[in-house]
Amino acid sequence: MSKRRIRDLERLLRNKKRPLPEDVRKAKEKELEQLKKEVGEKQKKNSQVEKEKKLAKKYRYLKFIEKQKTERKLSKARARLAKMFSKDGKETVEEKNLRKQIDQLVSDLEYIKNFPKDKKYVSLYPSGGSTPEHDARIEKMRKLIESQRNGKKAGNTAAADDEEEDSFFKEADSDDDDDEEETKSIIPSKNAVPQASNEEMKETPKSKGTKKKKKKEKLKKKKRKSGVASSGPKKKMKKGSMD
Repeated sequence: MSKRRIRDLERLLRNKKRPLPEDVRKAKEKELEQLKKEVGEKQKKNSQVEKEKKLAKKYRYLKFIEKQKTERKLSKARARLAKMFSKDGKETVEEKNLRKQIDQLVSDLEYIKNFPKDKKYVSLYPSGGSTPEHDARIEKMRKLIESQRNGKKAGNTAAADDEEEDSFFKEADSDDDDDEEETKSIIPSKNAVPQASNEEMKETPKSKGTKKKKKKEKLKKKKRKSGVASSGPKKKMKKGSMD
């Protein structure tokens, strides 16, 4: 999408038949420059990722072999040190050398694990034997790995400080909200309507009106019954009596 937009802007700026106003032209040129910058950064990032994938595929087996070799050496050195541990607590020269060897092997494992992904791998066990130049390259890469690790630690500590600060302010805000809720529950608002009790609710005007209606209906029914009983059955008049 951005490449298509770049082409459209370039065509628009090259068009001499329909020249753009000066302010519009400057805005379009600025937009074109920004888009080209974004595309260049994206291409650079993609090429970096491709390079890392290529190097990882190339040196994956070599790193695996060297890691296994270093781990075997480390386990053997630790086993020897455990056997040589003196009862009197005094450390012999051989024990000191073994501890140094263990520290070096641990450092080698860190070297294999954290080797930069965008660099060609420098082997710890070269096939032609170690040379001063090769050892210098290894030391250079060790320093680079160490600097990268220190940079990551600094970034992590800064992020942790920010998280602690954010959590502190969040806790303060939550405390304020709790205080507000407590005050709201204690102090009634101006618009609050007092709630009636159960007895008052029972004796509302509507309920009183319904009670009166029911009483009237009962009285009417009683009157009807009493009227029917007093009058009795009506007698039929004879025709002769009328004459």
